[in-house]
Amino acid sequence: MKKTSLRVLVVHYGLYYFLGLLLLFTTSNRAYSQAVNCATANSLDFIGTMSADSSQVIDFTKEVYKSDGNTFVVKGPLSSLQYNLKVYVCGNNSPIYNSNINYDNTVSLNFPSVDFSSCPQQLLFRVEHNNTSPNKMLTYTNVNFTASQSCPSSANMIFANADANADLSICANEPNFLITIQDFVDGSGNNICIPESGVFATESGLTDNGNNTASFSPSTAGSGLHRIEFTFNCGSSSPPFTLARYIDVIEIPQAILVEDDQVSCKNTGDKVYLGQFIDLNNGSSSEGTFSYISGPAGASTTIQDPTGNASYEYDIDGCYQFRYIPDDDYNCINPDPQDDIFLLITTNPDIEFTLNMPSSSCQASNFNISASIPSSVTGPNITSSWTTKINGVAASPPGDIEAGGLTFTAPAVGGTNSYEICLTLDKDLSSISCGTNAAAANCSSTLCETFVIFNDGLGCASIC
Repeated sequence: MKKTSLRVLVVHYGLYYFLGLLLLFTTSNRAYSQAVNCATANSLDFIGTMSADSSQVIDFTKEVYKSDGNTFVVKGPLSSLQYNLKVYVCGNNSPIYNSNINYDNTVSLNFPSVDFSSCPQQLLFRVEHNNTSPNKMLTYTNVNFTASQSCPSSANMIFANADANADLSICANEPNFLITIQDFVDGSGNNICIPESGVFATESGLTDNGNNTASFSPSTAGSGLHRIEFTFNCGSSSPPFTLARYIDVIEIPQAILVEDDQVSCKNTGDKVYLGQFIDLNNGSSSEGTFSYISGPAGASTTIQDPTGNASYEYDIDGCYQFRYIPDDDYNCINPDPQDDIFLLITTNPDIEFTLNMPSSSCQASNFNISASIPSSVTGPNITSSWTTKINGVAASPPGDIEAGGLTFTAPAVGGTNSYEICLTLDKDLSSISCGTNAAAANCSSTLCETFVIFNDGLGCASIC
């Protein structure tokens, strides 16, 4: 609420002399400029008319006007008797000033702060005869201050929370604040006053207070860029004056990851892209930084491109913990929000084997094939199994392929057979626990080799 201090200098001269009221207005403003109040601006034309009740003994029918500077002059005859000067504002019953006035002396009168918020252009001056006899009172009409029609060429739009006349970036969780239009300047560079009749354009989160101020609610406005536009209609002779600033409401950073998840049965050296676990559907910020918190012994701790397309390359089964902290360039929340996710990462077993084949692809009689598995792909939690097909049909030749081999029947005379031998390694991962994840499923790998055997009907004697 704007307060204005007034100082009045009252001069009495006697009969046919006049009462001078010197109003020295000061305002409490920001340091960047001296605002001009509509009740004190030199550009105002202060107009009012005094009237007297017919029963009053003193005839006062002259005008109250502003002669120069900030001096009020009240013209009219005063008797040599003592009077009381009372000044009222906004129709209040209690005067803001009440003091004796003598016809032959000069007195400096100090007004208290005056609240002009409800009627910024109205004062009432009343002089009462200091005599107990009735009908010794003179009442002046209200003095209505009418602003001049000067049209501003510039002004300041002040955002209270930033104390600046500039565009603003603000977090959505900031409290509501006041926007004030002030420091109006005309085309000649002179400070001028305009009545409190400008209008703010409709904008989300903005409430026009009706007195060249507005309130802005960042949370109601929502994230994004908001145009704050103020317009003052200068009348038919001039185009409207428009002033605009922008408020960029920054979305409150949120860190929300999906529930703990599994990255199951991938190949060693594969990557998991961590951005896929940001829960955008529930309002998480999409941009931020991932960090490695924990994992199985021997695992890499490096996240590639942690602030962009974050990825992690894994080669060990186990439980991994990653943390996400969204970007907060405007420090909207302190400390920064964060969320963790536990990923149960499992890999398919590495697989390879070696077949011991006959020296010739021509076989006229039964032949033997054996296989071996290197120790590098075996382990206590890995089991192996073999399957065989002959000409696409499952077969179970006698023997143990890893111990002595399998015995296969030679193709018929003049015939050819296709043989397929497959190894499957199954990795038991049920012992791994990880956050809220269910037990890991087993992972398996299968590798097959295919070869062809023929029988030339000549005992394969000619095959080298």
